Amino acid sequence: MAFYSDELISEIMAANDIVDIVSSYVSLKRSSGGYMGLCPFHNEKTPSFHVSQSKQLYHCFGCGEGGTVIHFIMKMENLDFVETIKYLADRAGIALPEERSFVSDEMHEKRRTVFEMNKEAARFFYQRLEDAQKGQEVREYLAKRQLSKKTAMKFGLGVSGSSAGELLEHLKAKGYSLEEMLLSGLIMKNERGCYDRFRKRLMFPIFDLRSNIIGFGGRVLDDSMPKYLNSPETIVFNKGSNIFGLNIAKNYIKDSLILVEGYMDVISLHQAGIQTAVATLGTALTEEQARILARYAKTIYICYDSDEAGRKATLRAIELIENTSAKVMVCDFTGAKDPDEFIKLKGTEAFLRMLKSSWSAVMYKIELLKRKYNLDDIEEKIAFVKEAALILAQLKSDVEIEAYVGKVSDYCGISRESLFAEIRKNVAKNNKQDRSRYYKDKNVYNKREIKPNMAEGKDAFTTAKLYEAERALLALAAERKDLFSAVKEKMSPKDFAKGVYQNAAEYIYTAWEAGKEPDAQEFLNSLPADEVKEASSIFFRIVTYHDGLEAVNSLMHTIQDEKLTIAIRNEQDFMKKSELIQKQQLFRKEGQV
Repeated sequence: MAFYSDELISEIMAANDIVDIVSSYVSLKRSSGGYMGLCPFHNEKTPSFHVSQSKQLYHCFGCGEGGTVIHFIMKMENLDFVETIKYLADRAGIALPEERSFVSDEMHEKRRTVFEMNKEAARFFYQRLEDAQKGQEVREYLAKRQLSKKTAMKFGLGVSGSSAGELLEHLKAKGYSLEEMLLSGLIMKNERGCYDRFRKRLMFPIFDLRSNIIGFGGRVLDDSMPKYLNSPETIVFNKGSNIFGLNIAKNYIKDSLILVEGYMDVISLHQAGIQTAVATLGTALTEEQARILARYAKTIYICYDSDEAGRKATLRAIELIENTSAKVMVCDFTGAKDPDEFIKLKGTEAFLRMLKSSWSAVMYKIELLKRKYNLDDIEEKIAFVKEAALILAQLKSDVEIEAYVGKVSDYCGISRESLFAEIRKNVAKNNKQDRSRYYKDKNVYNKREIKPNMAEGKDAFTTAKLYEAERALLALAAERKDLFSAVKEKMSPKDFAKGVYQNAAEYIYTAWEAGKEPDAQEFLNSLPADEVKEASSIFFRIVTYHDGLEAVNSLMHTIQDEKLTIAIRNEQDFMKKSELIQKQQLFRKEGQV
């Protein structure tokens, strides 16, 4: 069997959005928390099939099927794991490290040729930069931007030709045909003939995660337009699914990445020793890029330009990243227009301090509102409060709401009670289900019908209730580190009733203890096929609890009570049965079950 690294599998999964994949088989509609449709794995009239874009998982609450995009394709196309990886790699245009592939031999050869041609073009551009005359203007520009020769070499910077056919002639001399050159996007064609796409530009090679050169960006040195020009879409290059600098940054990531707007920002930060800076490829952040970033880091610092366009791009990026598992922070560039200028004016230490004092996404939105309105004017103050309440109504945590309400109240002098009332009104208006966050719910675990497995015999219903509570408890432990700590204090992995739940607990506990957030996709991909279905239900929790810690305590109480019920039913000795009944009665009385 072919072996693929975890990194490669992650790259392939990140490049295949589960909503896009499932949508080609199932008609999906947006719903609270994701998408819904009729399950493709069993007959149903009422949709019970859910797809989560943020978690990149699917689960059917009717038949129980679930998993990652890999499991979905395996099931739908009747493929094994290796065949599925090849199928998804082919769909995303990702070359696998082996000759045998799902792509045709012809396409495989074309991709290999383009990679080689791009590498040859990068050598050509770099040699021109080193040339005493041809590279002088760009070397002077790089010196003006305070970029060293070592940095230029690290990122493979170069200079494109000054005439229309220099690269064309160079590639022709290397044996490449005109058809191959056009396929790479390095050469263009019009009614007058063929010519170089890039001329008189500082060149930036663009690498994929395995350091293949997939395309180029080129920057003019004068006022010509466009200022930046990228390679077109090719068989190896897609702007919306690749990230500049990630091939380097991934080797330095601990738990965060810095997202900037331009190539020069990335390069300047790396030169200053900040090796986790990356950028999109001349376009706004896409959903796929947001998912890729979230797979590599728990926190994304958005460090876009401080102008109006940068603020708009920041708000859009916040929206996309918040739909992933990553946390968003926003940098405040006081006294500089972008990261490159900031690092030159104030240095690395100042930049790191600025990162530490970054705003949360919510605080950034509130700060923008504060600048938008004159809070000394009553009407504008009211408008500010109404917009701020809309933002806070989207939050899932009561603690967060409480904290930000305090900030907004301090800004505008409106009482907290009035702000809470406005937030509740928006919650009720926007999402009926979310209103439960503001009212105590005594039955804290999932109220949907629990379906017993009759193979469990006389304990079928009780066992089903036990499993339901354990799944909900594991979901909470995977969601928040404080809840994991509360669960671990009372239950070890071996205390769970089913082997698959024990494995899930082991994985969740180990992940948090290693300082990383549990990754459902990573866990599900490690399981045998017969365990994926049940395990996916752990991570695909759609119930919202009023209080997480209260939910943990209630679920633990439920688990202990159900275990006692099963023990009572299975005990044959009358005296021991009586003791267990008394124990349960006392337990229920003390816990008010």
